Amino acid sequence: MQKNLGVVGYVNSLPLVFGLLQQKPKNNFNLIFDTPRLCSQKLSENKISLGLIPSIEFARIEESLAIVPNLCIASQEYVKSVELFFRKDLRQIKKIAVDYSSKTSVALLKILCLELYKINPEFVECRPNVEEMLKIADAALVIGDSALYSHDSYDLKFDLAEDWVAMTGLPFVFALWVGKKDSLTKEEVKLLQKSKDFGMKNIDLISQVCNKQNPNFAPEFYEKYFTENISYELGKREKKGLTTFYELAFAHGLTEQIPDLKFFE
Repeated sequence: MQKNLGVVGYVNSLPLVFGLLQQKPKNNFNLIFDTPRLCSQKLSENKISLGLIPSIEFARIEESLAIVPNLCIASQEYVKSVELFFRKDLRQIKKIAVDYSSKTSVALLKILCLELYKINPEFVECRPNVEEMLKIADAALVIGDSALYSHDSYDLKFDLAEDWVAMTGLPFVFALWVGKKDSLTKEEVKLLQKSKDFGMKNIDLISQVCNKQNPNFAPEFYEKYFTENISYELGKREKKGLTTFYELAFAHGLTEQIPDLKFFE
């Protein structure tokens, strides 16, 4: 029986799913590419068996959920695709326009505003267009491909992962493979892990695919992004960073619980 998997439609998800798309390993998954918001929404509505969802949603969806072990989308330092762009002194920022598809990054930004930046601005949701966002707000939070491709166009910006690491000393986990506890077999869990292994061994090929889709950026641009800015291993430090994020989110009223990290076998 074919199972539907919700995948965030950003280039940073490709190393996780490239093996599945190439049938290496052979699998019976149907991949549905969406925004982070829709991935989590479809999971909560039981429209998909598994979702590559924003990490904050693991603490918010009222279900008995499990995480696929050893896999995530995280950053050890500078992520380059979760950026706060602005044009004035940080202390003067009163309103921030945020990408409407983002959830984890908005929660992270709210924590950083209160804990690190020492500001308490208003947040308004917008489509991810930096120029348009900066017309209605003092700063713009943009994620994914929109942030990645806008990165070099603005001098005034904060990288949220870099600031999180500076504040906590821990990696930040942006997304996880999540589903109901009985939604995957042990063999299917292994297929997802093997797909990531295949992707990491073929970063050069994935980078060439990305270049064909957006020739404005060379394959080397993507290869550096996949290997230096993003990490895909959910190890001990990533789990500690994730737990710390949930603790701070709960402390600031962004979630109603601090979830235990439960995993598929």
